[in-house]
Amino acid sequence: MNPPIKAACKIIPVIALVVCSFHSCNTGQPSKTQTGSSPAHIRSAYAIIDPTYNAEHLVPEPDVSPGAPWLYGPVELESWKHQQMQVSSKAVAHNGNYPGVYHVPFRQVSYRCRLSPEVELPDRVEIRSNAAIIVWLGEKEVFSGDLSERSHTVDLAAGINGSRVLLVKASAEAEPPALLIENGPFFTASGTWEWNDGITGWQAAAAFPQTQSGVLPHQMEMPEVILKPEKREGILYDFGRELIGYVTFHCDGSPSVIVGESVTEALDTIVSHHEQILTLTMTGQGEWTSKHPLAFRYLQILGKDPAEVRCRAQFWPTQYKGAFACSDSLLTRIWMAAAYTHRLNKYEFMLDGIKRDRLPWIDNMKISSAVEAYTFGDPEILKRAISVLGRESDKSSINNIIDYDALWVISQDAFQLNFDDPGFLRQEWPRIYAMIERIAATCDANGLRRWPQGSWTFIDWVSGWDKNMVEQVMRLLTGDSAEPVNSPSMICYEIQTLAETGKAAEALLKLKKIWGAMLDAGATTFWEGYDERETGDDIYRFYDRPG
Repeated sequence: MNPPIKAACKIIPVIALVVCSFHSCNTGQPSKTQTGSSPAHIRSAYAIIDPTYNAEHLVPEPDVSPGAPWLYGPVELESWKHQQMQVSSKAVAHNGNYPGVYHVPFRQVSYRCRLSPEVELPDRVEIRSNAAIIVWLGEKEVFSGDLSERSHTVDLAAGINGSRVLLVKASAEAEPPALLIENGPFFTASGTWEWNDGITGWQAAAAFPQTQSGVLPHQMEMPEVILKPEKREGILYDFGRELIGYVTFHCDGSPSVIVGESVTEALDTIVSHHEQILTLTMTGQGEWTSKHPLAFRYLQILGKDPAEVRCRAQFWPTQYKGAFACSDSLLTRIWMAAAYTHRLNKYEFMLDGIKRDRLPWIDNMKISSAVEAYTFGDPEILKRAISVLGRESDKSSINNIIDYDALWVISQDAFQLNFDDPGFLRQEWPRIYAMIERIAATCDANGLRRWPQGSWTFIDWVSGWDKNMVEQVMRLLTGDSAEPVNSPSMICYEIQTLAETGKAAEALLKLKKIWGAMLDAGATTFWEGYDERETGDDIYRFYDRPG
């Protein structure tokens, strides 16, 4: 039986951390060759899964351009992206559930910049914005620009009255107001611009690079790499590993497609079993493209003589700065598959999975911080997810799961331990402090958090537990038996605890037994659910779905 990924999939980073603890290994940084010249890059080359693997530079090339940056409010771009991803997730995936009340970006905001006394005030300033703007110099209004105009020349001479403060009020309709000034003392690269939503007061504005494509940063799409199938076996095209992207091909008539993480799923013609919307659109004479990016490995095309089958695979620009190689080839292969699993889920945010949700959940972020730090070293994708989920906490628990509030605080701590980012900590600290106070207010005299009956608490994925009974979890930790947890991402914590308490051999055995079994089944990314008691097609039926 060929492999699936289950929900395409959770992130398993402690593999690298645990393995390095007690096995002869090499770790290294990138070199001047594709697979690197460090011992670890060279020795692990045979295990590469990622078709865009590169240790020297980012692949694909980022859509960024030099020059002064665009300005947004703190976490406003991220919140807008988050809103758009929720819409697209509902459009492409069946049976998705994404609870919570999330921040909607402000449409009317203000920006201001104050010049120091020694800087000469310019006669004019060129302002670019996607919003209608009103410009003030000190107490005097000097310009008003319509939403339809993206570039404005503002005459400041008429407003010279000794003031050194430029204020721009911006109002957009369906997107976050952004601001760019390329040159002069008010240029947006000065680091002195502030932003105000009219509620929380003035805060440092967030800066994002201009793009080569010319679109605003919040409108950037995921970069694409064109990939061909690795092989064709009968009616199935096999792309060799799990991907997310647009399927394209040429075919006469009105074809349709079925995709799958496993051969079983890709051969299943029962429409109600399909987890993704598989609609095709005609993009040229006899040329067809999936309406949505699809998560899959195997592709079946139902049509006459399909040709030029491709996947416009989407990848966040990534460089394999870290590497791992070990005398045990199984551990090297596990590390490489874990790295690719993580890389595939770097999709605007750090996602829970590329197939079912395509959205961020906070329970992944503590683990993801470690794997990002040890493998790719790019904190931006984690900052996006952690900060945007924290903006939800004003109206509900994180992801509407009450124990995720604590996981959000833990994730903030893990991020700082791995990346040491004081600027991000300053931005997030008011919300971190407020969350700690909120959690403390619901704790009993023993320091255990109590919540109303019926609240959603979460142990990923396990049956037979009363999840509102903290005492039951405590009994498990003291050695009592319980129903096994069927989630590799949760088992990571068990393995990490074993390693940290001197039980390295036991931790390594469990690691190889569970993740090794997934590789033996043909997986190229690791699954969200795995039950070692299941065999045959049953191992693919996570969430009670057909294989």
